[in-house]
Amino acid sequence: MKKLFFIFLLAVNLSGCVGVYFSKNGDVVTSDTDFSRTNLSVRSNPPPRVADKINTDGSEMYVTDHERKWCGLTIWAIIPIPLWLPLCHVHTEVTYKDGKAIHMASQWPTGSGFLCGPFVPIMGIDGGSQSFCRSTK
Repeated sequence: MKKLFFIFLLAVNLSGCVGVYFSKNGDVVTSDTDFSRTNLSVRSNPPPRVADKINTDGSEMYVTDHERKWCGLTIWAIIPIPLWLPLCHVHTEVTYKDGKAIHMASQWPTGSGFLCGPFVPIMGIDGGSQSFCRSTK
């Protein structure tokens, strides 16, 4: 039984996939109506602290999320080999006027890549198509 479990575990971990995946900073997305990328607590009221910037029209801008994320290149040669550094930024700014959120700008990491192998259809990349090779955008 232990031998069968070990073979199963080895087969799952050594999927035989080859490919590359690259992640980087994404584009800055702005919105005047959709605040779904912000915390629920800052959608309705400004944070209880001094504004990060006060605009000329009297509105106040707050940075609600600001942190580094791991980004870089992952090479798939049977096992994934991540070559990542904490270079990407998660950045969300919300602007309030008269206590109401009126504008949001955010930036999140995005990735793309290409992967081939027998277990690629099981991994659910690109919406679950059943092809041997897949690419992500």
